[in-house]
Amino acid sequence: MVCMRGHVHTTAPYAACYPPPVPAWSLATSAARPHRFTVVELLDGDLVDVSPQGPEHAWAGARVLAAVASAYRGSCQIRSQSPLELGQRSRPEPDVAVVRGGPDAFKHAHPSGRDAVLVVEVAFGSQAIDRDKARLYAEGGAPVHWLLDVEARTLAVHGDPTPQGYRTVATLDERLEVELPIVGTRLRVRDLLP
Repeated sequence: MVCMRGHVHTTAPYAACYPPPVPAWSLATSAARPHRFTVVELLDGDLVDVSPQGPEHAWAGARVLAAVASAYRGSCQIRSQSPLELGQRSRPEPDVAVVRGGPDAFKHAHPSGRDAVLVVEVAFGSQAIDRDKARLYAEGGAPVHWLLDVEARTLAVHGDPTPQGYRTVATLDERLEVELPIVGTRLRVRDLLP
Protein backbone atom coordinates (compact mmCIF):
# COMPACT_ATOMS: atom_id res chain seq x y z
CA MET A 1 0.00 0.00 0.00
CA VAL A 2 1.20 3.49 -0.84
CA CYS A 3 -0.12 6.59 0.87
CA MET A 4 -0.59 9.62 -1.35
CA ARG A 5 -1.89 13.03 -0.31
CA GLY A 6 -5.53 12.56 0.59
CA HIS A 7 -5.78 9.14 -1.07
CA VAL A 8 -5.15 5.53 -0.21
CA HIS A 9 -3.99 3.40 -3.13
CA THR A 10 -4.34 -0.35 -3.06
CA THR A 11 -4.62 -3.17 -5.53
CA ALA A 12 -7.78 -5.26 -6.06
CA PRO A 13 -9.53 -7.00 -4.39
CA TYR A 14 -8.90 -4.83 -1.33
CA ALA A 15 -9.67 -1.52 -3.05
CA ALA A 16 -13.40 -2.00 -2.44
CA CYS A 17 -12.75 -1.94 1.34
CA TYR A 18 -11.73 1.72 1.36
CA PRO A 19 -13.74 4.92 0.89
CA PRO A 20 -13.39 6.82 -2.37
CA PRO A 21 -10.55 9.36 -2.57
CA VAL A 22 -11.13 12.65 -0.76
CA PRO A 23 -9.29 15.94 -1.26
CA ALA A 24 -7.36 15.52 2.02
CA TRP A 25 -7.89 13.45 5.13
CA SER A 26 -9.30 15.14 8.22
CA LEU A 27 -10.22 13.97 11.71
CA ALA A 28 -13.79 13.34 10.53
CA THR A 29 -12.91 11.47 7.33
CA SER A 30 -10.15 9.40 8.93
CA ALA A 31 -12.46 8.32 11.77
CA ALA A 32 -15.06 7.14 9.23
CA ARG A 33 -12.50 5.00 7.39
CA PRO A 34 -13.10 1.24 7.69
CA HIS A 35 -11.03 -0.51 10.34
CA ARG A 36 -7.70 -1.91 9.20
CA PHE A 37 -5.27 -4.14 10.97
CA THR A 38 -2.37 -1.71 10.77
CA VAL A 39 -1.75 1.40 12.81
CA VAL A 40 -2.05 4.69 10.96
CA GLU A 41 -1.48 8.27 12.03
CA LEU A 42 -3.12 11.35 10.55
CA LEU A 43 -0.19 13.63 9.66
CA ASP A 44 -0.80 16.90 7.86
CA GLY A 45 -3.82 15.50 5.99
CA ASP A 46 -2.20 12.17 5.10
CA LEU A 47 -2.98 8.81 6.62
CA VAL A 48 0.45 7.29 7.18
CA ASP A 49 1.05 3.62 7.99
CA VAL A 50 3.18 3.24 11.11
CA SER A 51 5.89 0.61 11.06
CA PRO A 52 5.76 -2.08 13.72
CA GLN A 53 8.16 -1.47 16.60
CA GLY A 54 11.31 -3.50 16.81
CA PRO A 55 12.77 -4.47 20.18
CA GLU A 56 15.18 -1.50 20.34
CA HIS A 57 12.37 1.00 19.69
CA ALA A 58 10.07 -0.65 22.24
CA TRP A 59 12.84 -0.85 24.85
CA ALA A 60 13.80 2.83 24.44
CA GLY A 61 10.14 3.90 24.54
CA ALA A 62 9.63 1.96 27.77
CA ARG A 63 12.75 3.60 29.30
CA VAL A 64 11.52 7.09 28.43
CA LEU A 65 8.05 6.25 29.74
CA ALA A 66 9.44 4.99 33.07
CA ALA A 67 11.73 8.01 33.49
CA VAL A 68 9.06 10.61 32.84
CA ALA A 69 6.38 8.74 34.84
CA SER A 70 8.66 8.82 37.87
CA ALA A 71 9.52 12.49 37.46
CA TYR A 72 5.98 13.76 36.83
CA ARG A 73 4.16 11.40 39.22
CA GLY A 74 0.91 13.00 40.32
CA SER A 75 1.42 16.32 38.51
CA CYS A 76 0.64 15.38 34.89
CA GLN A 77 -0.78 12.56 32.82
CA ILE A 78 1.75 10.32 31.12
CA ARG A 79 0.45 8.88 27.85
CA SER A 80 2.06 6.23 25.67
CA GLN A 81 1.21 5.92 21.97
CA SER A 82 -2.04 7.81 22.49
CA PRO A 83 -3.45 10.45 20.14
CA LEU A 84 -2.48 14.09 20.42
CA GLU A 85 -4.63 16.48 18.37
CA LEU A 86 -2.69 19.10 16.47
CA GLY A 87 -5.51 20.80 14.57
CA GLN A 88 -7.96 19.28 12.12
CA ARG A 89 -5.34 17.61 9.88
CA SER A 90 -2.94 15.95 12.34
CA ARG A 91 -3.39 13.40 15.11
CA PRO A 92 -0.06 11.65 15.73
CA GLU A 93 0.41 9.08 18.46
CA PRO A 94 3.76 9.95 20.05
CA ASP A 95 5.72 7.28 21.90
CA VAL A 96 5.38 9.32 25.10
CA ALA A 97 3.49 12.50 25.91
CA VAL A 98 3.35 14.33 29.21
CA VAL A 99 0.13 16.39 29.37
CA ARG A 100 -1.42 18.74 31.92
CA GLY A 101 -4.67 17.60 33.49
CA GLY A 102 -6.11 15.17 35.98
CA PRO A 103 -7.16 11.57 35.35
CA ASP A 104 -10.51 12.54 33.80
CA ALA A 105 -9.34 15.59 31.83
CA PHE A 106 -9.39 13.79 28.49
CA LYS A 107 -12.28 11.41 28.96
CA HIS A 108 -14.22 12.92 26.02
CA ALA A 109 -11.49 14.53 23.92
CA HIS A 110 -7.84 13.94 23.12
CA PRO A 111 -5.31 16.43 24.48
CA SER A 112 -3.92 19.04 22.13
CA GLY A 113 -0.35 20.11 21.59
CA ARG A 114 -0.99 23.05 23.92
CA ASP A 115 -1.98 20.62 26.69
CA ALA A 116 1.41 18.93 26.39
CA VAL A 117 4.43 19.58 28.56
CA LEU A 118 6.69 17.21 26.61
CA VAL A 119 6.21 15.07 23.50
CA VAL A 120 8.71 12.28 22.73
CA GLU A 121 9.21 10.29 19.54
CA VAL A 122 11.62 7.33 19.47
CA ALA A 123 13.20 6.72 16.07
CA PHE A 124 14.68 3.42 14.96
CA GLY A 125 14.39 3.17 11.20
CA SER A 126 11.75 5.93 11.17
CA GLN A 127 13.99 8.99 11.48
CA ALA A 128 12.69 10.81 8.37
CA ILE A 129 9.03 10.70 9.34
CA ASP A 130 9.78 11.39 13.00
CA ARG A 131 11.84 14.46 12.02
CA ASP A 132 8.92 15.68 9.90
CA LYS A 133 6.59 15.36 12.89
CA ALA A 134 8.59 18.05 14.72
CA ARG A 135 7.02 20.74 12.54
CA LEU A 136 3.55 19.38 13.29
CA TYR A 137 4.20 19.37 17.04
CA ALA A 138 5.44 22.97 16.81
CA GLU A 139 2.40 24.05 14.77
CA GLY A 140 0.19 22.37 17.37
CA GLY A 141 1.85 24.29 20.21
CA ALA A 142 3.72 21.48 21.99
CA PRO A 143 6.33 23.46 23.96
CA VAL A 144 9.04 20.77 24.02
CA HIS A 145 9.57 17.88 21.63
CA TRP A 146 12.27 15.24 21.92
CA LEU A 147 13.41 12.96 19.12
CA LEU A 148 15.40 10.05 20.54
CA ASP A 149 17.39 8.58 17.65
CA VAL A 150 18.35 5.08 18.77
CA GLU A 151 20.68 4.40 15.83
CA ALA A 152 22.58 7.72 16.05
CA ARG A 153 22.49 7.52 19.87
CA THR A 154 21.38 11.15 20.12
CA LEU A 155 18.50 13.14 21.53
CA ALA A 156 17.26 16.19 19.61
CA VAL A 157 15.57 18.65 21.97
CA HIS A 158 13.18 21.04 20.19
CA GLY A 159 11.82 24.12 21.95
CA ASP A 160 10.12 27.48 21.40
CA PRO A 161 7.38 26.43 18.96
CA THR A 162 6.10 28.65 16.13
CA PRO A 163 3.65 27.88 13.30
CA GLN A 164 6.71 27.31 11.06
CA GLY A 165 8.56 24.93 13.40
CA TYR A 166 10.70 25.07 16.51
CA ARG A 167 13.07 28.01 16.94
CA THR A 168 15.60 26.02 18.94
CA VAL A 169 16.99 22.54 18.38
CA ALA A 170 19.86 21.09 20.39
CA THR A 171 21.22 17.65 19.55
CA LEU A 172 22.68 15.89 22.57
CA ASP A 173 24.93 12.87 22.32
CA GLU A 174 24.63 9.96 24.73
CA ARG A 175 27.23 11.40 27.14
CA LEU A 176 25.09 14.44 27.96
CA GLU A 177 22.10 15.08 30.20
CA VAL A 178 18.71 16.57 29.38
CA GLU A 179 16.39 18.45 31.72
CA LEU A 180 12.71 17.58 31.92
CA PRO A 181 10.46 20.64 31.49
CA ILE A 182 8.78 22.07 34.60
CA VAL A 183 10.12 19.51 37.10
CA GLY A 184 13.80 20.10 36.26
CA THR A 185 14.81 16.46 36.73
CA ARG A 186 17.95 15.66 34.74
CA LEU A 187 18.29 12.43 32.77
CA ARG A 188 21.35 10.97 31.08
CA VAL A 189 20.69 10.40 27.39
CA ARG A 190 22.56 7.06 27.51
CA ASP A 191 20.09 5.80 30.13
CA LEU A 192 17.28 6.15 27.56
CA LEU A 193 19.12 4.14 24.88
CA PRO A 194 19.45 0.36 24.48
